[in-house]
Amino acid sequence: MRKKKTDKEIESKEKKSRAKYERPGELGELIDQVNLVPPDFLMQSIILLLMERKYTETEALEICLKDTSEKFQQHIKKVADEKVKSFYPAKPHMETVYKVGAMVNEYARLYDLRMMMRMLVDRLERERKGEITPEHWLAFPLTPSATIFRGKDGKLQKSDLLAVVGNFDDSRLRSCEICNCIFWAENKNSFTCSETCRNALRQRRYRKKNKEDVNAKRRERYQQEKQKKESEKEERKKALLDKCKKEQNNGTL
Repeated sequence: MRKKKTDKEIESKEKKSRAKYERPGELGELIDQVNLVPPDFLMQSIILLLMERKYTETEALEICLKDTSEKFQQHIKKVADEKVKSFYPAKPHMETVYKVGAMVNEYARLYDLRMMMRMLVDRLERERKGEITPEHWLAFPLTPSATIFRGKDGKLQKSDLLAVVGNFDDSRLRSCEICNCIFWAENKNSFTCSETCRNALRQRRYRKKNKEDVNAKRRERYQQEKQKKESEKEERKKALLDKCKKEQNNGTL
């Protein structure tokens, strides 16, 4: 007779199977950083402002951070503060200069990371739809953004997209069908990044599937609103006429 599995064994198996699809930590951090800026926001190239238009670092930074979210600006400042404290602790008189430079570097890194991540996701989605084949990756190479730095062990290391590419299931890296944000799909049937977008997608699919019914309901609501406005208009008109008659009667008396 087959031995029945205990609740603990079942729970352990479920946790193990779900862990396979959890968002990888380093990739998750990069996705969060990319989503600090809305998908439809046009980021300015700070390198272009510095090299071609001859702006100072402070001026270029002010232009690039204009109209960006407070969350994005706080991230830039936080990273810059951490770098200044770790690399230049003994030079407080140069802290402002170093901080501006660190903020410029972090903005440039996020600019490149965002562009490359979106290129990567777009190419993966086109490949899943059958619009391109694996050979297209050679014809149109994607150069991942990377930061090279010296670690605590003294060796050169790489970070960002270059370090994590190939270490995760790329079929789970997607762009939300509603807001276009990049996200990691923990479920293979997930095509949205949040519950709000999921509801919006469900409504969109329902309207597309039941187009005639939806249009009929819309026409009905439109007629009801139209009748309501007309009746309100007639009531106001009647009230105004009654008021005029009353004033005339009072005047004759």
